[in-house]
Amino acid sequence: MNSNSRIMNSLKETEEGVDDMLIWDDWYFVVSEEAEPEGKLVEAKEEEDEHEDEEMKEEEDVEDEEENEDDKDGEEMEDEENEEEDLLEETKMGSSSMDRKHPHEFRRFLFSPLLKKKASKDDIKILVKDYVLPFLPAKSLVRFRAVSTEWNQWIRSPFLAHQQSYSFQELSGYFYQQREENIEFLTMNRCAYGVPKPSLSFLPESVTIKSSSNGLLLCQDQNGNNTYYICNPVNKKWKKLPRPRYYHIYETAIVLAFEPAVLNMDASYQLICPVTFVDQPMICFEVYSSETRSWTESTTICLELEANTTLRDIGFYIKGTAYWETSSRKVLAFNPTNAIHEIISLPNRCPHGGILTEMNEELCYIGISSINGNDYFVEIYGGLYLNLKCKMKLRLQMALNEYRVLPCLNGNIVMILNGCAIHSYSLKDEKLELIDWSAGRSAGTYLPYVNSLVSVG
Repeated sequence: MNSNSRIMNSLKETEEGVDDMLIWDDWYFVVSEEAEPEGKLVEAKEEEDEHEDEEMKEEEDVEDEEENEDDKDGEEMEDEENEEEDLLEETKMGSSSMDRKHPHEFRRFLFSPLLKKKASKDDIKILVKDYVLPFLPAKSLVRFRAVSTEWNQWIRSPFLAHQQSYSFQELSGYFYQQREENIEFLTMNRCAYGVPKPSLSFLPESVTIKSSSNGLLLCQDQNGNNTYYICNPVNKKWKKLPRPRYYHIYETAIVLAFEPAVLNMDASYQLICPVTFVDQPMICFEVYSSETRSWTESTTICLELEANTTLRDIGFYIKGTAYWETSSRKVLAFNPTNAIHEIISLPNRCPHGGILTEMNEELCYIGISSINGNDYFVEIYGGLYLNLKCKMKLRLQMALNEYRVLPCLNGNIVMILNGCAIHSYSLKDEKLELIDWSAGRSAGTYLPYVNSLVSVG
C-alpha cells in the first residue's frame, strides 16, 4: 500500500464529518463544515454524553494498566505530543518547517491519532496563502483577486509579489519580435500564462526587446536615442533608465541579470553590456546597477578576439557571470563583480545554431546535428571547457528545415523552433511535444519569459 492509500485509510478511520478535501501536490487540506438542525444537535448531544459515560467507565477499568506502563514509553508519547503541538503552532505562524519540500510533515500534522484535531478554516487559509499562492503564475493570481476582498488585498501586496518572484520560475512563453516590427507573446499555456498587453503599448514609445530575466523585460528605443526601459508586462510597470556612457547600437548584445531571492526584497538587477568598436579587436564592458542607478565602465578590456568578431544578440547569465557566443565559435564570459573576462572555445564538432543555457547548475551548450532523414542528435556540451556530455537520438515526423534551438529556463527541456512550430523535447523522458504552430520566423528575437509579479526596482 502506498503512502497516499495509507493516508486516505487513516482519514476514513480517524476523521468523521469531512465535507471537502483539497489535494495539491501531495498536500491534503481537510475542511469540515457540519451544520445540523437544532433538534438533531440535541439528540447528538445526548448520544455524545452516553458515549462519554461509557468511555469513562472503560478508562477506570484500564487505569491500573496504564499506571504500570513503561516510563520510557510515556516520555516518548509526551515528546511526540509536544512536537505536534509545535508543528501546529509553526503552521499558524507560517513557519518554514512546513516547507512544501517536506509534505509528510503536513500530513502528519493533519492525520496524527495523537492530535485528533481537524485543520480549521484559519489553518487552511494560512497554508493556501503561504504554500499555494506564491507558486502560481501571475495570470492565475490576477484571476484569484476576485475571490474575496482579503485575497485581493493579499495578492496585490508587495510581499506576495516578492514571494512569487522566487517561488515561481517556470518558462511561461516567449516574447518575439522581427527586427523593429510588432512585439508578440507566444504562451506555453493560454489558460495559465499571459500578459494584458503583449505589444508593450503601455511604454511611452516604440521599442525593441533586448533581454529578459525572471519576469523582467529590457527594451531599447527605436529612435536611436540610446534609451533603455525596464518593465514587467504583467502589471505594466516600467522605468526609464539613465543613458549609458557609450553609444549602444541596435546589435548590442546587452544582458539583463536579475536573480530573485528571499533577501532581494528590492528586486535589484544589473545590465551587462559588451561594447564593440568598428575595425578594432577590442571589447569594453559597461554595467548598470539598479542599486546605484548609474552606469560604470569596467576596468577590464577583452583583446583576445579577432577583428570584426560579432556577438550573438542574446547573451546568457548564470551565477554572477554573463556569456555570449561569438561569430568565431568562441564564448566570451564576463563577471562584473570581479571585473574579469575569459574566452572559452567551442568544440570543433559542436553543431551550429545551438544555445547557451543551464543544466545541473552549470553552463552548457545544446545543439542539434542531423543524422539522416528525420533522425537527429541532441548534443549537450558542458563543464569548464564545454566538453561533450551526452548525445541523444531524436526522431521527428518531419525534417528540420529552418530550425534553431531557443533559450530555455529548464535545463531538462530543449525548445526547438522549426519553421513556425515550437517543439518541446524532454531530455529526461525523451519525448517531443508540439507547443505552438503560430510562432514567428526563425530569424526573429525570442526571449524566454516567466509570468511573474515582480516589481520594477
